[in-house]
Amino acid sequence: MAYILHAVLASSRILAGHLPWIADSRVIALAQDISMIPVTTPLCEQFGPAERPWLYERSPLCMNLPERLVPDLAELSHQGPVAFVTTEFHGGDGEQCSVVWRDGELWSEPEEGSWAINTALVRLGVRSEPGMDPFTTLGLDRCRSVEDWLAAGL
Repeated sequence: MAYILHAVLASSRILAGHLPWIADSRVIALAQDISMIPVTTPLCEQFGPAERPWLYERSPLCMNLPERLVPDLAELSHQGPVAFVTTEFHGGDGEQCSVVWRDGELWSEPEEGSWAINTALVRLGVRSEPGMDPFTTLGLDRCRSVEDWLAAGL
């Protein structure tokens, strides 16, 4: 079974403001005062063509972040850390990538690997529950795709 997630994550306070760029997506509350904006196809299309040289040069795995959305994420990060995470798994094989902004700048280069999303979540302040990683603690395992998150009405 596939698992696909492309999302912007930040504290609920940061994502509660007026965000005209979220298009047909929406803000979904998670645990520990973290919220998520699923990066939908309409949101990507709002930001133009699929060319993403800025991020692709740093991480070929982070291809699902529209490059023209980056300034909005950097601006939001003046209020606190903001992350973009992406993962696609099919039959147990897959990849993860994350990138985090803070104070209007990249906090670090994009990270790839099996702990990439958890690293971003720790930077957002997520504290793992006993026996769980940050990903599971937030409940990011509840839905298996961007569409499932939107359909769940959470």
